Amino acid sequence: VYDICFAVGFNNINYFNRLFKQQTGLSPLQYRKKVLRIK
Repeated sequence: VYDICFAVGFNNINYFNRLFKQQTGLSPLQYRKKVLRIK
């Protein structure tokens, strides 16, 4: 998540996590687990 955060232009991982959760309803870790479970 850290690498993705900075790769897409965020300088603060906490801010990225907050925005990600607002948009998806899941934290980045929860989202990743959900996607991996589907595959």
